[in-house]
Amino acid sequence: MLAVEELIKRIRILAHDEVETGYDDSTILFNINAGIRFINRIIKATKPELLMSFPATGTLNAGESVICVNDKILSVLAVKANGRSLKVTSPIAIDLTKEAKEPIAYYLCGFENIALWPTPLEDVEYSIFYVKDTRELSIDDNSPFPNDFDDALIEYAVIRLSMGNEFEMSQELTVMQTVVNQITEIINAYPNAQYNIDGYWDNNCNDDYGNIKSWW
Repeated sequence: MLAVEELIKRIRILAHDEVETGYDDSTILFNINAGIRFINRIIKATKPELLMSFPATGTLNAGESVICVNDKILSVLAVKANGRSLKVTSPIAIDLTKEAKEPIAYYLCGFENIALWPTPLEDVEYSIFYVKDTRELSIDDNSPFPNDFDDALIEYAVIRLSMGNEFEMSQELTVMQTVVNQITEIINAYPNAQYNIDGYWDNNCNDDYGNIKSWW
């Protein structure tokens, strides 16, 4: 995990701008933040648990269904009610007036709220495992990644800075693909998580609404 100032220094060296005549710090920082979002998208598509925040936990009172996590949610990995995993659904596909002792599913309400379904008739202890929106770094911050990812982040920023030269575009795109491959290799070195994904409807389910589709 490198400091942003160190990232900028290394990017200048690779961009041959040690005398600071080609790019100002704000331009380099812009590309660092773009690189962080770029890497996060790759991670989110392959091993989203690497980006997971501490779970949001609490008690949802009986008769209530909506939980505010006080973060912009980028991706939901799992929602648990009283220790049991819930499946994801859509408010369009369910009867929103339905109530039950415990919920069996959840759905998103905007970018900060998650609703449990059916509305529980008893208090529910919940845990929400999610990826929150990427925070923009300032000059005084540190990279959110381990050093191996920082190497790829630096290469990404250097390529983005160089893309103003149309005569180098083909070579830069080739290098960019190399960066993507490097990031993927780093991600794949982490243990794999197992996810059980059900089909949209379970014909063996007696509930009128079937088995809610599961995805994350």
